[in-house]
Amino acid sequence: MTAIKFDQLYSTDPTVTSYFGNLNTNNNHGALMHAEVVNEVQIQMLKATAESNTAKNHGGLFSFDNVGKYTLTIDQCTITGNSATFGSGGLVYSSSTTSDTKVYISRTTTLNNNAKTDGGLVYLGGTNVNWLTIDSSKLQTQMSS
Repeated sequence: MTAIKFDQLYSTDPTVTSYFGNLNTNNNHGALMHAEVVNEVQIQMLKATAESNTAKNHGGLFSFDNVGKYTLTIDQCTITGNSATFGSGGLVYSSSTTSDTKVYISRTTTLNNNAKTDGGLVYLGGTNVNWLTIDSSKLQTQMSS
């Protein structure tokens, strides 16, 4: 299993948060991260700000394709203005070849995230177990055309 944690990357001071902004990928997927052909992965994004990130196709921030199992936890974050220019999932995209998907969004504010096709915030495409849990969060203006 692979574990990735985006948490206070630039400081050991617990009051300082990570910032991911204006990332742009000319590839198809995931401005911050694209995982492909992985058996199992766990990702945590904690106390971070992600804004104005763009993926050319799917997953404005995160994209998962041919992943056997993954858990994505987003907690105490501010996520604004991320987009999938020509595809799905303004924040998270999970392809139909991905199974056992779990996405947890907690104590997070999202605003103006968008995707061209499906899932202004999250697109979960697999046919197996897909869980999306949103708790104590503020979701505003997530759009897909």
